[in-house]
Amino acid sequence: MCRVIRLAIKLTNEVGEDKVMEEVYGYLLGPVFAYFLLANFDYDADGKLTLQEFNQELADKNISSLIADFNSAKDDVASKLSTGLLPKILKTTPKINTPAIKRKSQKPKPKVTVVQKRKKNLVLGKQDQGTPLELVSWNAKRDKRNSDNYNIQYTLRNKLGKGIKLIDGSISLHDLLDKGFIRISITRDLRIARNATAKSSSGLYRIRRLANLAKDDVRPKLHIRQLVLEDNSIIKYK
Repeated sequence: MCRVIRLAIKLTNEVGEDKVMEEVYGYLLGPVFAYFLLANFDYDADGKLTLQEFNQELADKNISSLIADFNSAKDDVASKLSTGLLPKILKTTPKINTPAIKRKSQKPKPKVTVVQKRKKNLVLGKQDQGTPLELVSWNAKRDKRNSDNYNIQYTLRNKLGKGIKLIDGSISLHDLLDKGFIRISITRDLRIARNATAKSSSGLYRIRRLANLAKDDVRPKLHIRQLVLEDNSIIKYK
């Protein structure tokens, strides 16, 4: 009964009360008719109606009695439904609105710019492959406890019109025949304001060749893969 009322309330909001009453009568009178079928033809009282039971004593008087009982019950149920509690429920129940599904707002993705670089990196004092970064200076400081270890200190200049807040890149050291012998990572979170310079260092690296090379015989090269700018836009270099 509760399910029928809930269905009636929902249908009232969608198709109107007249249509709902037809549907409700169908839902409620169906079981009533089934009850009278079982009461008249379930001879073995097992709660089931078989074709043999239905045909066993199918006389005119039984059919007439069945139809009369059903019509009486139908009119009684219809009268109670039309004048009783259900119409009041249908009229007084507020319209049920299905709540709208709230979608999570998606954060805007950062703008990504891809720049095609030239084949060769440029050396000290020049920009790297068209990137807005320039390696201004570098220095190798030997560790006092281990002469094979060096800390590479470097200065970068930002020639871009926007500040840089994250760098994905490295610096490699080469001899005069362009043979590379070490590559160090640039500090990723090194922030450089527009048209400004910033200093950083690599930490200790084991670089034995530096002990045998003069600084003028070493060619540093700057390699930039990606930059994140102050507005969170991204520049990628291929």
